[in-house]
This record gives sequence, C-alpha cells and structure tokens, in this order.
Amino acid sequence: MYSLRGLLHAAIGCWLILNVFFNYFYCIFTDPGSPPADFLALLSRRTVEQDGHKNKPAFTHHCHICKSMILVLGAEPIRTGWDIFVAVFYLWIGCAYAVYMSSQLLFADDYNEQEWQLLFTFVLSFGIFGALSCLFGWHIFLVVTAQTTIDFYGNRQRKLEAKSRGKAWVNVFDLGAAHNFRNVFYSGGRHLWWTVMLLPSRARPVGDGISFRTRYQLDV
Repeated sequence: MYSLRGLLHAAIGCWLILNVFFNYFYCIFTDPGSPPADFLALLSRRTVEQDGHKNKPAFTHHCHICKSMILVLGAEPIRTGWDIFVAVFYLWIGCAYAVYMSSQLLFADDYNEQEWQLLFTFVLSFGIFGALSCLFGWHIFLVVTAQTTIDFYGNRQRKLEAKSRGKAWVNVFDLGAAHNFRNVFYSGGRHLWWTVMLLPSRARPVGDGISFRTRYQLDV
C-alpha cells in the first residue's frame, strides 16, 4: 500500500471519487435552464413555436410535465450540459478504473476463488461501464453536432423533408467539433477550456443560453 504504485492508485481513486460525487450531485441540484427575469429583453432572435402562440429562442422547448419553458432542453445545454457531460465522464472513467483494478486481482496467479466479492465487483463494474459507454458516446455525439436530444429528432426530420425536395438541410449552429466543444465548456479566461474538467469546478460556460453563434457568422 505504501509503495509508489500503491500511493499513485490511492491518489487516482481519491481524485475519481471526489469528481464523481461532486459532479453528480452538482448536476442534480443545477437548474435545468429556467428563463431569467429579463428573458423577454434578452431575446434577440425570436422563433415561433409550432403552435404559434409563444416566442422561443433556439434549443428552447416547453416541458409538458412541469408546464414551464426550459432553455436548451436536453443533455447538452449551455448551463446543464457541462454538469451532465462531466458527471457521466467521471462515472465512465470510475467504472473503467474499477474494471481495471479488479481484473488485475481477478486474473492474478494467487487469486482465491472464494473471494466472490472481487468477481461481483468486476462483473458489476464491467456491465455499468458498457452502459455508460453508450450513454457517454451519445453525449459526445450531441455535443460534437451541436444538438440536444430533442433537436436530434427534429433535425433528422428536417433532413428527410429537405432530401425529398432535392435539397440539403444544414444545422446552422454546428460550428465544427472543436468549436462546439469549446462553446459548451469554455468559461472565459486564458486557460485551456478542457482543464476545468480536471478538478471540481462551479465555473459556468460563457453565454446566456438564448443567443448562439451560427456557422454563417464571421466571428466563430
């Protein structure tokens, strides 16, 4: 335990546990995207919902359960996307680390078959790791393509409709993978945007959750 390797694994384990619990609970208690008090004043680009009754900005949807407007509803909003993505990221790494550590002992020459707890840990961690890999991959895809889960289905329908007319539909908010990631995780300052993921952080992405750059703007 007190060898250099043991201390390194202890440090990695503490780092993962700290980030898993912090980001998970911070994600739970983060407002999903309620409109600010000056919402109407901030609306610079208004689009009309399909029912034609209320204005809403891009990526915004009305929750039919809580009967309220949610800014950037889905898994990748300007506010909650940070928390959900990082929480899933550390849960995924934590499971991968548990699989690795348990496999080292499980397949060791001196493994005792009566130590069923170790086998249980390996099987459980491996199963959760597989499920989280699918979930994490889905989140990466949505961030890379600048979509929410709801917008993904809407955009797919728009592509099919445009294709039936012999045209090509383009997501104007898709600035490219690098820019899309930066838009979600950049919190300002001169530091590299991805470094805020290394330690627990309450930093917020730049933006108001209402106005978004498009691929046709020159300052992207």
